[in-house]
Amino acid sequence: MLILVPFLSSCDALSELTKIPLPFEQSITIPAIPAAGSTSIETPDIETGIDSVLNEAGISTDLIEGITLSKMEFALSSSSDDLSFLDDVDIYISTSGKDDVKIATATNVGDVSTLKFTVLDVDIKDFIMGDKFKLKVDIKTDEALLAQKEVDIKMEFILDLKVMGL
Repeated sequence: MLILVPFLSSCDALSELTKIPLPFEQSITIPAIPAAGSTSIETPDIETGIDSVLNEAGISTDLIEGITLSKMEFALSSSSDDLSFLDDVDIYISTSGKDDVKIATATNVGDVSTLKFTVLDVDIKDFIMGDKFKLKVDIKTDEALLAQKEVDIKMEFILDLKVMGL
């Protein structure tokens, strides 16, 4: 049993070396909402650039085991505001020919200037391996929003490569 512990630790360390971060940024406009309620916003197409990332790293697509979201954050473009008007936010990834998949959520948002989402452990390889994807942002507010707000979304996906020989 003692022999397996170092082996497993080295496998875990090796597994971490086979993960490549893929950051994206996107902005959205949350429209004015006259009363507490829900709205859905879809981003324009987000180009993945996955082919150039893989070519730069010398990686073929068949070596990608999976892709997951590791981090997602919202921040208002105007730093003088906060996100207190938000109650719950769910984020879905979408692409042509596939059903939307929920990738991140935040509940009971409160008085924050930067919102860090809980990311869901779902493989979204089929969405990121294409040329483009979109995000659908479902927002539930707990108060009226009298003016539109510009929000910057920062996200990071992790490309998990196959470990050959394990």
